Amino acid sequence: MGGWRQALETYGFRLSRSKTKYMECNFIKRQSVSSVAVKVGDHIISQITQFKCLGSIVQNDGEIEGVPQVFYVMQKDRLS
Repeated sequence: MGGWRQALETYGFRLSRSKTKYMECNFIKRQSVSSVAVKVGDHIISQITQFKCLGSIVQNDGEIEGVPQVFYVMQKDRLS
């Protein structure tokens, strides 16, 4: 991860180690739980099971709750 971090920081991208979280998707509904720890440097990144994106909640099982706002914007543009 250090190489990625250095390359991105060269172009001005800075990764917040305290705010960054990750989600592992389980599309095949397997029973086992991953025991992999994701780290940036010495900091362990927290795992989440869902996140909000464009007004919808995306879950690690592939489900999406709500209609993304981008569809409303696209529909509004078509009607204009």
